[in-house]
Amino acid sequence: MSNTNTTNQTNQTNQTNPNMSQIPLACLNRVKRTKVNGAWSARAHPLTHQIVEAIVDRSGSMGVLWTSTSQGMDNFLHSQRRVAREKKIKTIFSLTTFDDTAETYYDKVDLASFNLPLLDADKQKMFYPRGMTLLRDTLMHRLCAAARARKELLASMTPAERANANVGGLILINTDGQDNQSRLFTADNIDEKVTQMKADGFTFTFMAANQDAIRTAASFGIGAGAAITFAPTAQANEACWRSAVANAAVATATGAQIPYTQLQRDTSAPAAMHVPQSAPARPAMVRAQTGAAYAAARRCHNGNRLHRPAQFPMAPTGNLILPMPAIPAVAAAGPPLFPPARIQRAYGGGGRGCSSGYC
Repeated sequence: MSNTNTTNQTNQTNQTNPNMSQIPLACLNRVKRTKVNGAWSARAHPLTHQIVEAIVDRSGSMGVLWTSTSQGMDNFLHSQRRVAREKKIKTIFSLTTFDDTAETYYDKVDLASFNLPLLDADKQKMFYPRGMTLLRDTLMHRLCAAARARKELLASMTPAERANANVGGLILINTDGQDNQSRLFTADNIDEKVTQMKADGFTFTFMAANQDAIRTAASFGIGAGAAITFAPTAQANEACWRSAVANAAVATATGAQIPYTQLQRDTSAPAAMHVPQSAPARPAMVRAQTGAAYAAARRCHNGNRLHRPAQFPMAPTGNLILPMPAIPAVAAAGPPLFPPARIQRAYGGGGRGCSSGYC
């Protein structure tokens, strides 16, 4: 009986408004939801065009990371080109690396005709470590460039093409230290720009070492799901790039922001890289700050995610989604996890001449 009543109500509605049954449901692609990495998220309208902007750190502290970073970029470009070809998405690509200065080596290149793999000589020219860390100023300049590229692309279309176009964007950021050179822009400036670009369909991925990537990304307006901390080792960096490449491919294919999973976070910052409270052989610099820093960390604990204060010179823990007592301990007789010199270099925040006072 309920089916009959439903049918009668539908017929009455169509008789009242005979055009209702002919209304095209063009919005369905925008409101349907899909399960990605175990979580439900809105499925965006399929992209027809995409602006891809890669912004990569090459400061001096990238010494052990630059080869894995250059290979990760190669894999990222291969993956983006494959998805663009499969989905018939016209992709415009730019690559900027920075230390004290920022250099854009590829600017608004059609990825479909881009020569891959990158040559070893080109990788060395673009990624070999040097200098300090000009993160905020570089990021702001390249965000503006990506936004301009989107406007120029739309302006180049005919009205009919523009009506059927869905132009998205993907911003990939990779860094291993705190900014110590920017003078022009603040995190609030970047936050405002990122918010504008999200409204225009841009997605983001923020990879960072020697800091809480989630906290740094939040200061730039980038959500926690799009940020991932990696340990400052080649192996962890490779794992982080694999995760970023995979998530970016799905983001391009679906037009949606793809969050990192806990497994991806764990492989990018293994538990063995975490310095626990009970480590017996910590350097004096770390030992003297343990009590106050852990108390501050507990105050910053939000839900089940640990945000350690940026000034605490210990291994990155921004990827942990565990209560603090569950942090694994180091054997009492074991050697120190990081010798003092390694801590000074790794956590100084940007190669030569860091501003943290530890270099």
